[in-house]
Amino acid sequence: MSLIELAIPFFLIAIVVEVFYGLFVKCQTYNFSDSVSSLQLGMISRLIGLLRLSFAGLVVTKLVSILGMTPYDGESWLIWCVYFVLYDFLYYWKHRYGHYWRIMWASHVAHHQSEEFNLSTALRQTGTDYLGFVFFLPLFFLGIPSGTFILIASVNLIYQFWVHTEHIKRLGYLDKWLVTPSNHRVHHATNTEYLDKNFGGVFIVWDRLFGTFCNESMDRVCHYGIRNSLRNWDPLWANVHVWVDTIFVCVRARGLWQKLSVWFRSPSWIPEDIGVPYVPEDTGGKYRPKVSLKSQIFVGIQFSMTSLAGIWLLMNQTLLSKEASFLSFIVVLVSYSLQSMALQKDKFVYLLECFRLLLIWLIFLYLMQSDLIFAQSVETALGYYLLGSLCLVLVLSCIQLFGSSKHQWV
Repeated sequence: MSLIELAIPFFLIAIVVEVFYGLFVKCQTYNFSDSVSSLQLGMISRLIGLLRLSFAGLVVTKLVSILGMTPYDGESWLIWCVYFVLYDFLYYWKHRYGHYWRIMWASHVAHHQSEEFNLSTALRQTGTDYLGFVFFLPLFFLGIPSGTFILIASVNLIYQFWVHTEHIKRLGYLDKWLVTPSNHRVHHATNTEYLDKNFGGVFIVWDRLFGTFCNESMDRVCHYGIRNSLRNWDPLWANVHVWVDTIFVCVRARGLWQKLSVWFRSPSWIPEDIGVPYVPEDTGGKYRPKVSLKSQIFVGIQFSMTSLAGIWLLMNQTLLSKEASFLSFIVVLVSYSLQSMALQKDKFVYLLECFRLLLIWLIFLYLMQSDLIFAQSVETALGYYLLGSLCLVLVLSCIQLFGSSKHQWV
């Protein structure tokens, strides 16, 4: 288990603390549907590892081998500090081009979709980033061991968690050197004067050096989200909507140069021959469809159980075959999508839920019968038995919540 997976319980505790603090000071920055959506995307970004695509690892290993690079095997704290600073410097450029190039924005957009700014937003990560590793290749050419790289990257990402809050205002001297909540609020804001600013991960000095720094104005309220609002809670669509849009624009563009330009120009750029200028959608305010208490309880139970199963999968992924991992990932993805449908009051969601529960049992039986679960692992067998039992609990919960018309919940 990586450092980020170990930090998940502490992230969740911090989120709960922030929720209660918001209630206490009467300044709540959380919305149920928005937070569930962010947490779903965070789980998917971790669970994508179950597919074992490892494209980045294969490319890095091959390049290092071809160039004959030898990883540095020393443990000097000075070398670690140098690597950490270099990583953050390269992260700045990766993050910057994540906003400047459409092919990068298509992945990074998931992190910016939330129209709230809180600690759950920090966990809202993409599941489609397969190009960002290119920016970190210089570190491998300098001899950084893969284990050291993963540790430094994890520490950098964990640091960024706490800066996603509206409750911490200005921090004086720290605002000049580090990425702080004030600096990062600017980065997430859609206000015209704040767009494409403050790309640093840990150090804000890179933005000051390269002209992308913007100070937060205390009398200018930040508006969060993306200019062309998603207006949908589905985590699958959240991950792919810009990819789909870019493919359509690329197909309609004329000539090879125009088609390539679509991917490496600004996300707002449209080829002239298409004749459809980019106009941000007038969303009419935050996307907040009314969700009944009944639906919130339903989604809360479903999300908790699905996420517990997902965490179990992360902890035991080495015990599973590739086919078992793939099918488990699909079940989690479908489960999250159905939960998002419940948040949008889709009238077919409860019927589809019955099919989902049936699907889980069929997959479970198939995996057991085809011996795709390692028979020698008692833990794995018990884990799948627990997963099946949780599904039964969900069926009983659905019957209790939706089986009687006598209970009219607001």
